[in-house]
This record gives sequence, C-alpha cells and structure tokens, in this order.
Amino acid sequence: MKGLILTFFTVMSLTFMGQAQGLTLQDGLYTDENGALYSGEVTLFHENGEMKTNFFVEDGMIQHVALFYDINGRLIMSGSYTENTKDGLWLSYDGKGKVSSKAEYRRGKKIGEWVIKSPYSDLTYNLYYANNELLSAFVAE
Repeated sequence: MKGLILTFFTVMSLTFMGQAQGLTLQDGLYTDENGALYSGEVTLFHENGEMKTNFFVEDGMIQHVALFYDINGRLIMSGSYTENTKDGLWLSYDGKGKVSSKAEYRRGKKIGEWVIKSPYSDLTYNLYYANNELLSAFVAE
C-alpha cells in the first residue's frame, strides 16, 4: 500500500518547466523570455512528440484544469489549480481510461475522501482528510 500511495503522491506533485515555449519558472511564477509574467496556454511534450501536459497560466500562476499524459498520449491525470495551488478534484486514470484514483484539495490542503484503486489487485484504499490531516484510512475489496 505504501508503494502505491507514494507513487500516486509523487505523480500528483509534479513540477513543470515550460522551456519549450521560452518560459522560465522563477520564484514559483512563469515568466516569458523578457522576464514578464506569462499568461496563456502551456503545452509540454514527451521526447517522442506526444503531449505530456497542458495547463493555463494567468499572471505567472497555473490556473484552472491541468491535464497530464503518458508517453503514449493517454490521459493519466487531471486536476485543477487556483493561483499555483491544487484546488478541487484530481483524478488519475488507468491504461484503459477509467478513473483509478480520486483526490480533492481545497487551497492546497487535502480534504474529503480520497479513493485509490490498486493496479495490482481488486483492493481500494480509502483515505479521509480534513484540512490536510489524515483522519482515517481503510482497505476495501
């Protein structure tokens, strides 16, 4: 279970660099080649040309929905940001496009029920958070 949860949280905590678009991540803000705060769409690609991630930036900060793709172009995660902070529902997807994990944030803090389906068995891990504190966890079959 620890390995699965660690993998999930590692993917959830990805940081991005917009070098392909002439962007720089400086002090937590995206700036353009002139050093001005960037506003617009950011799309990054894997080395094979498949889309890696897509998100929007306003005044240098990630806003709204962000989408993440594997090297084969399959959607693996989606979530939303408010001013560079995870905010709202985050979903992970399995190789068949079905939701495999569900998490929720409010202003960067974990809240509510998190559901993580094991890719190796029929087990589902249920975690309950309030204000970033884990209140309870259990495993269901």
